[in-house]
Amino acid sequence: MTHLTPVFPNIERDSLSIVKTSDQKYAEIETSFGKRHRGETYGNWQVIKNDTDYHKLRFNNDYENPLILTQGWNKFKEFHNLPDNVEVMLSFHGNNTFQVDVIKELKGRAEIPSFHSRSLHPTRTSVFDFSLTPNNVDVPQFVVDFDFA
Repeated sequence: MTHLTPVFPNIERDSLSIVKTSDQKYAEIETSFGKRHRGETYGNWQVIKNDTDYHKLRFNNDYENPLILTQGWNKFKEFHNLPDNVEVMLSFHGNNTFQVDVIKELKGRAEIPSFHSRSLHPTRTSVFDFSLTPNNVDVPQFVVDFDFA
């Protein structure tokens, strides 16, 4: 991992986490960050690349399900040599400006933070697989027997 020198020392306003897994098209943004900064972050996020240049990551402008779209992600991934399953911690400095603080490779589902849709935390996450058939595809809910539940 590359050592990153702060460009805005002691001016960090907030921090957030972005998680991208190899089996997803988009990177997911920590939901609580989106709610805290509703209307304050939008469009292209500028992530500091060096003293004079930025990466531009496209935010989907959805504060309930915040995502980083594919525009800019591949160049960002290549520049930082990101693994396929990664958590990127950013500092937010206002005016759509961010700085990379930490890059962490995720080596298993249990390491994915709880805000992410693919998170799997032992004793806290339950996963159910149901086979959809023409008879049950329109059913609004599935009923399980008491022993199973």
